[in-house]
Amino acid sequence: MRIDRLTCSDGNNEVLSRERGAKAWAKRCRAMLGLIAGVLFSATSVLGQEDQEPRGDWESPEAAAHFFEDQVRPILVAHCYECHSEEAESAEGGLRLDSRAGWQAGGELGPSVRPGDVDASWLIRAVRPFDDALQMPPEARLSDAQIAVLEQWVARGAIDPRSPTGASSQQPRSFDLAQGREFWSFRPVDPAVRTSVNAMGERLDPRSPYRAETRIDWAIAAQWAARGIEPVPRAEPRELLRRVTLDLTGLPPTYEETREFESQERPDALQREIDRLLASPRYGERWGRHWLDVARYADSNGMDENIAHGNAWRYRDWVVAAWNQDLPFDQFVRDQIAGDLLTSDDETTRISRTIATGFLSLGPKVLAEVDETKMELDIVDEQVETVGKAFLGMTFGCARCHDHKFDPIRTEDYYALAGIFKSTKTMEHFTKIAKWHELPIETAAEQREREAIEGELARRQQALTEVIAEADRLLQAELGADATLPDDKETRYSPATQEQLASLRAEIATWEARKPVVPTTMAVVDYPQPVDLAVHIRGSHLTLGDIVPRGIPLVFQPQDDGISSAVDSS
Repeated sequence: MRIDRLTCSDGNNEVLSRERGAKAWAKRCRAMLGLIAGVLFSATSVLGQEDQEPRGDWESPEAAAHFFEDQVRPILVAHCYECHSEEAESAEGGLRLDSRAGWQAGGELGPSVRPGDVDASWLIRAVRPFDDALQMPPEARLSDAQIAVLEQWVARGAIDPRSPTGASSQQPRSFDLAQGREFWSFRPVDPAVRTSVNAMGERLDPRSPYRAETRIDWAIAAQWAARGIEPVPRAEPRELLRRVTLDLTGLPPTYEETREFESQERPDALQREIDRLLASPRYGERWGRHWLDVARYADSNGMDENIAHGNAWRYRDWVVAAWNQDLPFDQFVRDQIAGDLLTSDDETTRISRTIATGFLSLGPKVLAEVDETKMELDIVDEQVETVGKAFLGMTFGCARCHDHKFDPIRTEDYYALAGIFKSTKTMEHFTKIAKWHELPIETAAEQREREAIEGELARRQQALTEVIAEADRLLQAELGADATLPDDKETRYSPATQEQLASLRAEIATWEARKPVVPTTMAVVDYPQPVDLAVHIRGSHLTLGDIVPRGIPLVFQPQDDGISSAVDSS
């Protein structure tokens, strides 16, 4: 028995795990999900580039930084750092590419990159296959795809989120565990907010009584007080209904709904209307779509091979149903990360949880990578990064190459998590073109029906085989032992035999038409044998460091029980 993924529960629920040492693991995971429970949408920050505003068509600073970290930096590390970094004995040509200041200062030829001007950038001219005297790297040119990445980076402003000075970018960051546990997305709502609300009570417009009844109310009212803002008068019934209906369903109220609401004199009329809207299927469709954005939902892969996800819609419908059924958030999280590992009391729950793990299968994944090991690790990286963003507001992906500059995540933490997802089967294979894994989700009744039909088919196919064998024997006897049966042998069978064959084949066709297609869904399962990953130096699977046991990041490890975050790999 072993631990594969993050299967755990909060303090009020039984730990659901198939693992040895589940109790200890539950303590560690409880700490992690306790932090997760309040975080619904990703909120990432990119620091250290205050003096370099994005240019070009980047939709956000985060997108520009991620492009550099995911696409550009790996090329520089693999092909340039050996000669053009602080670690080189002497930077060739005086050029360093391991910091933003390095390429900005340039070398003997001047600045190596001119943001926005591809043709004038010495870096691009060196890697293009046009100048043998300037060829870089000197031993083997970059691929066309790698050159295109560098050209795109320069054309779109050469955004580099690394430290602006080479010296500071090389300084190791000490890991302060206590400070890490104060990370912004781990903090609860400040109780002092209630005091701020009470302080503003006397200044509220008597025509617009505002009652702070929830934490959200307190937070909003506190900011009003801080900014000297008073709430506007209460909306008229028609306006209020329109706002509520649009907010909850994305649709305006009908004429009949508006008339009925305006005619009500009940004090709880608004509450009843909200309950009605929350019970509408449109509510889940309206609000589930926000989570689908976080889960990077799409009906196709969206990368080099933009293959359609034929069964992605099952996950989409699961999210909508989760909203409409008011699925508790902690269960919503567990089902998506480890639904296939949770004990289910009935097949409906089992199937639902299996579909939920499509969260790990979706997303942009490169399917045509020639290096199968790199493809697999890139897919693991995409999963680790998504889990961090979606549930914790953290960018784990940066720690693939180095300790995170701002989030409390070490490189060892990254590979501890990556080992968990490396032990999880997401893809059917990694050969070009890779195919994601799908699981059957038929019910027991559907399985019995299918097996009954398959049994009828098998009996008729066996009968057909026996009739043909007997007819062949008779025809062989008629033609002689040395004769070869003709290709049109069935035309030589007796009329009774031909009629019997036609009847059996008609029955087989009928049963084939009745045979149901086994429903499947994009989902993940465990590999039979889990693995622990070695640290990949600078993110490269070709340069390995120490092996890191599977587990959770140090910052999530409880402080009082002394339990190691490592996972038993047996």
